[in-house]
This record gives sequence, C-alpha cells and structure tokens, in this order.
Amino acid sequence: DALRAAAAAGLDLEDVDDDGCSPAYFAVCRDSGAMLDALAACGVDLGDEGAAGDCGASLASLAATRGCLGALRALGGRVDLARHAGRDGWTAAGAAALQGRSDALDALHGLGVDLAAPCNRHGEAPLAVARKVGHARAAESIRRALADVASRDLDAMPE
Repeated sequence: DALRAAAAAGLDLEDVDDDGCSPAYFAVCRDSGAMLDALAACGVDLGDEGAAGDCGASLASLAATRGCLGALRALGGRVDLARHAGRDGWTAAGAAALQGRSDALDALHGLGVDLAAPCNRHGEAPLAVARKVGHARAAESIRRALADVASRDLDAMPE
C-alpha cells in the first residue's frame, strides 16, 4: 500500500538514487520477494535490463550473485531466468557460476533453468565458467543438475 501511495504521489519507482541504485536493487539486496512483487504490482518492469539501476546486472543475476534465493524465486515467476541478462551480458546461472554460488545454482535448477544454456556474451555454459574460475562446488552442483535432467529425459522416453 505504501508503494502504491508513493507511486500515486508521483514518485518514480524505477528511478535511481545518487549511487545509481533502484528500489528493485534494494529489494533484491534485502532478499525481499514480497517487495519485488509489490514493485511489479505498481508497474515496475523487473525484466528491464536497467531495473537494478546503474550496476549493469539484471535483477536475476544480482540475486544469484548475492545468494538472495527468495528474490530469485520471486523473479522466476516474472522473467525468463534462463535467458534474461543485464547490460553486463550475464544470466543468473552465469553470474552464480562465476561467483561460485552453488545455492543459487541449485535454486535455478529447481526453478527449471537449463544450466547447459549459454550464460554470457561469449556463449559459455555455466559449467565452463565455474571450472574456468575454479569453483569446484559450483561445478559439482551444475553436474548434478545436468545429470538430473538427463535422467528425467531418459525416464520420459517410451519403452
């Protein structure tokens, strides 16, 4: 209700502060799925590549990098987590692999994100990124997710 009142009073809920941070950026940093839902209800486009403000990351990659799983789940219902990237070119899966966030990678897999899909402007997959930067635990999370998908695919094949 406070957000709706602020928007009705003319406050731009997509504007950034002096540090270049948007209200949606702060909602992700506080891991507040409820705040993201409220911003979306007020018309904020959470899928806009500049929604996080001037940081260059998408809200989804910001949430994945910071391990803000509640925010990541809230965004999952609003943006295509597999393809959505910010101005920096990283998807949530790529950002999580780059930072070694196995918790975020597990959450993304649980949300149905294809962890084999390209995750940056170079066309790399998250597993390649995690290996390249030496995040063994993140690489293992991705391997488990890929094996789970392959197993489900095999189970779905007619006999």
